[in-house]
Amino acid sequence: MNGITRQRLIKLVSSLGFEIKEQPFTLSETLKAEEAFLSSSISGIGPVVHLDNHKIGLGQAGEIMSQLIKS
Repeated sequence: MNGITRQRLIKLVSSLGFEIKEQPFTLSETLKAEEAFLSSSISGIGPVVHLDNHKIGLGQAGEIMSQLIKS
C-alpha cells in the first residue's frame, strides 16, 4: 500500500544513498536476505529478524535499520 509512512521511508532510504527496488520476492529469497524490515503507520519501522524459525541475516537489526533509526 502507498501510505504516508511508506512514502517517508522510501525518501529517507534514498537520502541515505540506498537504491530502492520494488519487486515481488519469494520466501526463499527472503530467507537469504542480509536484512529486512517492515513499516506501518502505527508502529513506524522495525527489523524482521526471524521468519518461519529462520534467522534473517544475523538475526538482529542490520546496518540499514540502524541508520534509519538514527535518521
